[in-house]
Amino acid sequence: MTECAASVTIRAPRARAFGVATAYDSLKEALPLHYAMSRTRSRRGGVAVVQARMSVAGMEWSVMARHTEDAPRRHETAIIGGDGRGTTIVETYEADGEATVLTVRARIRRRGPLGMPLPVGRRRADEWVRGLAAAIARAAES
Repeated sequence: MTECAASVTIRAPRARAFGVATAYDSLKEALPLHYAMSRTRSRRGGVAVVQARMSVAGMEWSVMARHTEDAPRRHETAIIGGDGRGTTIVETYEADGEATVLTVRARIRRRGPLGMPLPVGRRRADEWVRGLAAAIARAAES
C-alpha cells in the first residue's frame, strides 16, 4: 500500500471546489488528465456508485468506486471493484476566507494477476496526488 498526500489553496469558494470533484458524469471534461470516462451507476443521499476509467500514478484503471460526500467538507472515494480495489482517496475542503484549502490523501493499492499485490512507486503516487489536487484547483478557479 502506498500512502501520499498533497495540499493546494484554491481561489474559489469551498462549495465550488467541492462541486467540481463530485460532478461525476462530467469528470472527463473537468479533469481530463485523470478521467477518461466516468458514469454514475446509482445514487442515494450522499453516496454514489460510479464506474470510471481513470489514470492513477501512470496506470490506467477501470474501476467501480463508492463516493461518499459530506458536502462541502469531505469527499471520499473507495474503489470497490476493478484494478485498484482497496484504494481510498479522501479530499478535505477547508474554508480560508475567500479561498479553499484542499488536501488530498490517498492510500493506493494495486493488484495484479490472481490478486497478487503489486507495488505502486512512491514518486509516481506523490506526483499523481499533487496533479489531482492541482487539476481540481484549476477547474474550480476557471
